[in-house]
Amino acid sequence: MKNTTPEDQIKRSRMESMNKNGEVISDVKKKPILSYAEVAKKRENIKHRDSKEDSQEMRKSIKEMNPKERYDYFSKDRGKIFRFDVKPWMPTFEIDLLIEKKLRPLTQVWSKTKITDIESKKTWRQASKIMIIATKVLKSYDTRKVDYDGTSVEDVIKVSAALRRTERFDQRIQKMLEQTKSPQKNIKNHAQAYLRKVEKKFKGKVKTIEQVRFFTKSKISTLKKRVAYLNEKKRRDRIRMRFRSKPSLKSLVDTTPLDIEIDKSEIEKYLIDLFSKKDCEVPEPESLLNKWVEYSKNTTSIDEDSKPNFNEEIFNECLKWSRSWKAPGTNKLYMKIFKVLNSCKIFLMEWIKAVYERRCNLTDEDTRGRAFGIFKKGNIDDPKNYRFINVTNSHYKIFMKYLNSVIVDQIEHRIPKEQIANKKGRSCLDGIIINRLIQKKTVHGQQIAQTWLDMQKAYDSLDHKKLLIVLENLGIHRDFIEIIKKAMRCWKFTVINGKETYMNNEKKKKKPTVIHVNRGIYQGDSLSPTLFVCSLIPLSWMLNQQPRINLEDPNTEANVVTTMNDDEVEDEGLYNHLLFMDDIKLFSINAKCLNEMTKICEKYGLEIGLKINPLKSSYSINQGEQAEEPLINFEELSTVYKYLGIYENHKTADEKANLQDLYKVVDEKLKLILESPITVGNMIDAINTCLMPKILYVFSHERSELIKRKIYLDMDLRIRKALNTYGVKFQNLSNARIYLPRSRFGLGLKSTETEIDKIQLKNFIHIKYSEVFRKMNETFKMMENDIIIIASKYNINMSFEEGLPCINGTIGSEKEAKKKISELVDNFAYKRWAEHYTRKKEFPKFVINNKLICPWLRTLNIEPRKFKTITMTQDDMHPMLNPIFDKESKCVLETNSVKCNHYDNIRHVGSYCEHSVSWRRRRHDNVLHTITNVLLRKLKQKMVDLNNYKKCYKIDDNTELRIDQLNYTSESLVHNKPDIIYETKDKIIIGELAISHYRNLEESAKLKIQRYTVNGTLQLNAPVENLEYSTNFTAVLAKQKGKPVSFYPLICGPFGELDGPRLDHWVAFLDEFNISEKETIKPVIERITRKAAIETEYILFQYIKLKEKKLKENNDEQNDMEL
Repeated sequence: MKNTTPEDQIKRSRMESMNKNGEVISDVKKKPILSYAEVAKKRENIKHRDSKEDSQEMRKSIKEMNPKERYDYFSKDRGKIFRFDVKPWMPTFEIDLLIEKKLRPLTQVWSKTKITDIESKKTWRQASKIMIIATKVLKSYDTRKVDYDGTSVEDVIKVSAALRRTERFDQRIQKMLEQTKSPQKNIKNHAQAYLRKVEKKFKGKVKTIEQVRFFTKSKISTLKKRVAYLNEKKRRDRIRMRFRSKPSLKSLVDTTPLDIEIDKSEIEKYLIDLFSKKDCEVPEPESLLNKWVEYSKNTTSIDEDSKPNFNEEIFNECLKWSRSWKAPGTNKLYMKIFKVLNSCKIFLMEWIKAVYERRCNLTDEDTRGRAFGIFKKGNIDDPKNYRFINVTNSHYKIFMKYLNSVIVDQIEHRIPKEQIANKKGRSCLDGIIINRLIQKKTVHGQQIAQTWLDMQKAYDSLDHKKLLIVLENLGIHRDFIEIIKKAMRCWKFTVINGKETYMNNEKKKKKPTVIHVNRGIYQGDSLSPTLFVCSLIPLSWMLNQQPRINLEDPNTEANVVTTMNDDEVEDEGLYNHLLFMDDIKLFSINAKCLNEMTKICEKYGLEIGLKINPLKSSYSINQGEQAEEPLINFEELSTVYKYLGIYENHKTADEKANLQDLYKVVDEKLKLILESPITVGNMIDAINTCLMPKILYVFSHERSELIKRKIYLDMDLRIRKALNTYGVKFQNLSNARIYLPRSRFGLGLKSTETEIDKIQLKNFIHIKYSEVFRKMNETFKMMENDIIIIASKYNINMSFEEGLPCINGTIGSEKEAKKKISELVDNFAYKRWAEHYTRKKEFPKFVINNKLICPWLRTLNIEPRKFKTITMTQDDMHPMLNPIFDKESKCVLETNSVKCNHYDNIRHVGSYCEHSVSWRRRRHDNVLHTITNVLLRKLKQKMVDLNNYKKCYKIDDNTELRIDQLNYTSESLVHNKPDIIYETKDKIIIGELAISHYRNLEESAKLKIQRYTVNGTLQLNAPVENLEYSTNFTAVLAKQKGKPVSFYPLICGPFGELDGPRLDHWVAFLDEFNISEKETIKPVIERITRKAAIETEYILFQYIKLKEKKLKENNDEQNDMEL
């Protein structure tokens, strides 16, 4: 017999088993065949059983997980990162320890003496993955759904999800209805069964499937409207949030990069050509750069030991001022993680230290960016009309910031005085002053010759090789040169927002092309502006070898000096050109010399890759002089040229052109500000801080009082008119209230007149203290007399001792002098406006005499419509409330057909009318609800909604907070239900809220005190003089509980007005809850008084609405009678 293998034995065993089983099965009754429904039911039962078994071993919910478990959970998550804010309950320390343990071996890599590029890339990839998971773990403790600007999007997400579900349900019903007409029986039956199930589900609401569809369509329409409303609300909230965090006009515009309607392949082709390396057009032997290099070698020495050690303070400053949630680079790491977790910060710092010490190189993964195209102007379909800004990795941004600060310190003394940009202590103001001084000079009675040059695509054209030659000869340490050289080799990016290009099958997207930056500077890199400034240092050296004008000479006739740069002369006041980045202006004594200087600029520009744009360049020479190459290629100045943001002619700033442009800009910016969804306070801040500086920048140099008066009258009128047009204020509101500070019930708007005078005084102080102008005292002598006259206008005694300004007998630093000028000018202006405001009106007189304040006015966090109503009412100028033209206007409220018939002024409607009790009760309850949530938040309790806040809150075993609770003492007193009772282990605090007219604040406080601390047995409706002491709530409570009881009357005016004693009561009450003075004065009391003002405005809104209805009915009745 043949030997069997183990495999044969296994096969035979299986066959025997099958035979045996077959014999057994043949004796057993066969199982019945199951229907489809029975099979489905059986499967459902099995599924339910399995899920029940698995539920015993189900993973915990995320809320129940500790940081390690959350880390393990999110390590499998591929979702995007969401913004979070650090909360008190976040276990940040535990998470930091966990991440530190995981990052420790990676951090140790940076301590090696030499790290390869591959090792660096690998380390950053692993670390990035860990830090992304850490970010998600931190976010899991902040359950709010917010976008990267910090705006809540929770409602939008919920409603959008409901809309998608409803649309899917509607599509499913539509499909089933179509399938009921199918010739296949099983499909038809399945569809009919599904529809019957739907009808059964809606039983009691609708009867037929057509009604279900009608109901669903209606719901979809409603949800779409809701989504549109919430998206608009989200947009408005985002703008408000963005403006609060960064007040600028750019914050009012939605700057989200939109997709460019140009094929990405076309954009990439344009950018590849733009950044491709091109040969410079000037041969080496004739190179101007070589001459500067030779000069530099003889005057510049590099000390190899001069490299500063790594400075942790500079690193911390760079990290501190970096925006936490700015768009991330390719590794998707936000700056926030380095600020929150110390382990991540140390990892970053050790890497920067390793690169800084040349133990590690920058790699292409560090420097790679994502470019967003931002449209400038012109044809929207042309890539040339877009500016492409790179978003780089967070760690690369911080390193380049650090490197920039170190390099600037090394080369600051090499940056020429003519370069205004990127130099510490310099500003556009210096450039404007120097420009004007030169323009006023003459040569033999004729005007100075001038050229305005514009470089074509300057930032994108700079030759890397020539730039490195300049850097090597500036005295920058060789290690930094090598770092920059390595970075340049790695500069590359991909385009993000463009029309996607698909492969041949039209399904798979084409892989983005990596664009190498082989010339130009890397837009979005912190070091790039410094590199560009460095590239033009040799140009200044060459131009300064031409004749220069001595500005230290006060005479109008130019004192021309011709020196070489190696001559040992002080050239502080000698100028023949100005630079602001790539904006170049040349000055010369005649056309011939100007032509020579222009040739130098053109030739040097070609050497380093820059080309003059003849269409945007211009020149001005005297009659009789002839322009030659290259000047002849430019347009001769016939009207004006915009230099440093100001239109100027060949003599000075052009008043007419600047005014026309300024009016246009002011109108556009006012429209942008006042149509935006920001609050009134933000609008005023935007005008003061964003619009006013533009006006001051253009006209701060103007010395003619006649022209200044025209400017400030026009500008102030324009701004006030816009405030009227857009409903921020009513037309008859006193100008004084607009310009008064918010601490004195004003809007806090800056007056153009005051601001122009103030900026001229401050600018002259800068001139006197600045090193640039320190030898030009005689030049500014005439201006000095004008400044003294302006100062005397505000009762400021200004003199100049030893060249420095003496203000009211005091000489200080430049900063102190400017601050003092601002205070003195503002106080004088405020005093003048206060006198004007109190001349005829009772409300401001009462405010000033009783020192009232309105805390919420500090931020003016309120809508324009409501603010307009409030200011009209406070000034007794509302046209519907006992107006000037109808002093007999009576209250229209009534109860049971019984009319009120009192005069309907704000004091009556908002505080005393018996028929408006329900409105006033609503106001009281809403303000009390706000106070309750403030206290609960401080006590670390969950905040409550308006419908269920009047109850007892158990804080712990010894502490409870009672809101509007009755019979706390079980004593039969008339006044035994205070609004707030806070009981702790050793004391009891009572607070009683009242909102009364601003004239009755003291009376209301006295009434509350008498009710609860003097005599609680009497029904007191007004304070009683010499009230007899008797049983009262606080005395009974102190006796029953055996604890000291403190009572605080919490009184404020209808629009949140407070006097000194009332403010003290609020501060003392909130101090019992350990709310600090800073917290008390700023957000808490502001929030409470703002709520009172909004609720009073609601009362007025309801009353005016009712009054208008009554007036309309009366008019209709009269018309009917006449007919």
